[in-house]
Amino acid sequence: MVELMQAILSGFLIGLAYALLSVGFSLNWGAVGGINVSHSAWAVFGAYIAYFVTSQLNLNPLLSLVIIIPLFFLIGVVLNKTLFMFLAKRSKNIGFSSMVLTFGLAVALENIMMWVFTADPRVLKSDFSLTSYNLGSVYISGGQILAALLSIFSLGLIFYFLYHTYTGKAVRAYEQEQAGAALTGINTGKVTSVTTGISLASAGVAGVALSLLFPFEPTIHMTWLINIFLVVLLGGVGNILGTLIGGLAVGMIITVSGVWVPYSLVNLVMFVILILILIIRKRET
Repeated sequence: MVELMQAILSGFLIGLAYALLSVGFSLNWGAVGGINVSHSAWAVFGAYIAYFVTSQLNLNPLLSLVIIIPLFFLIGVVLNKTLFMFLAKRSKNIGFSSMVLTFGLAVALENIMMWVFTADPRVLKSDFSLTSYNLGSVYISGGQILAALLSIFSLGLIFYFLYHTYTGKAVRAYEQEQAGAALTGINTGKVTSVTTGISLASAGVAGVALSLLFPFEPTIHMTWLINIFLVVLLGGVGNILGTLIGGLAVGMIITVSGVWVPYSLVNLVMFVILILILIIRKRET
């Protein structure tokens, strides 16, 4: 019973990080129409930046966000202007085309990180993340607390942007009806660029959060990508609240399934669930 309670608590905290990782992917898919398969690879890159700041500069890993957020936002804007906008004009199916091209980008990023950082697993540590606290019969680590607070704060900022700013409302309007949004005078190029920038910046922040929870290495992005798809399919494309719920559900599945099956089979469980959801969704449509 104690093991199950520990799994549920850990799953909730991990789920917040996966919700943050997935929200940008979901927004980009819903508003821009592009499916950025390299999203999780950028998150891993963000984790490596945080690791460098912590291990080489002896700074708090959260200070890496000063570099990650503007850098990744700029990269996202460039990706939109050079890739997604090009595909929107030339391709009849931007979703499929973007998946193919960003898969190549993900492989390139993985190989670059493998070359620069090697395949050795890394662990992001700070003085606070090494502490732990008892909550009755279960415990919570400082890294889990830090990752959860970072995820909640970031998700709150994204929610505020989308529902309480003019640009955010324009993003939602464009997602719901692209032609109608353009006719009302919304700058669609700006909207898609901002959306892609926020998407990639949130991936970088989520990479920092996840690196406080798990060891990471360049190939881990494929596992993260499976979980992203699962979260988005559970929560709905472009649905912020649904993404949060989906992230929490995925976090629970990861930890609770580990109570009954070997940890090495958890990824198999996630993949099977993803396939089942795709089959069910296909039958519904």
